[in-house]
Amino acid sequence: MIRYGLLFLFVCMLFSTGFAQLKTEVLCTQNAENSSEVWEILSIGVHQFEADVMPIYGELYVTPTMPDSANHVKPTLRDAYLLPLFNQFKKNNGNIIPQHTDISYLILDIGYEPQTVVRLLRRQLRTMQDMFVFKADGKWHPGKLQILIKAPLDGLLNHEQLILTGVVGSGDDLSSYFPIEVMPLIELPFSDLTTWNGIGNIAFEEYLSVKKKVAEIHQSGRKVYVSKCPTRDEAWDVLQKAEVDFIGTNQVEELVQYLTKNTTE
Repeated sequence: MIRYGLLFLFVCMLFSTGFAQLKTEVLCTQNAENSSEVWEILSIGVHQFEADVMPIYGELYVTPTMPDSANHVKPTLRDAYLLPLFNQFKKNNGNIIPQHTDISYLILDIGYEPQTVVRLLRRQLRTMQDMFVFKADGKWHPGKLQILIKAPLDGLLNHEQLILTGVVGSGDDLSSYFPIEVMPLIELPFSDLTTWNGIGNIAFEEYLSVKKKVAEIHQSGRKVYVSKCPTRDEAWDVLQKAEVDFIGTNQVEELVQYLTKNTTE
């Protein structure tokens, strides 16, 4: 279990001094084993998540693979993520994080049966509907949390199925037929963004290329999520300067400390 106590105090100080909202945010890619882990991540101001989800016997579990036993202890999506986030939404008068009015994202990485996942989500989200971005009667509800599906999309999902969820796009999807409301986020693995490995200084031409790619996505009205990024200050620095919206990482505490330190300097 990661120790967040000192970092929590530091983030609380940032909230009080106006530095809490960072231009580049942390997106936690570590699957939660229970709700306590999500609470700890939320306590340091991180409210963007990605989780592997699999439908098993009519329930959604947080796991990338089928458990070996029917007596597995994998957490459900509802218990690990949805309930803690909904509790925060109610506690903070309609915000996931205090004083943060932007939309939060929960990315569901689905390796199997995306249609089944969407169907089960519909059932589970009804009691928490006020929190979510969703489409009803041709209009989008301005919620504070949008669930985005990461799965093969060709022929599997359509607009009618996506009234409660959106999708994560790739670098090839800038001209996608999905509207921005359905595909608000483009994911770029670090190795797709640059040939630089994150060690030493990036070549100036490479840096300009990174900035150009990020700017093109922003011009389309979408946000940029960089995944599989090297856990190095040099790589984080380049992405922050390029104004990437989200950096995905398992090393949440280290990245929060780095970004907050750079923001306050």
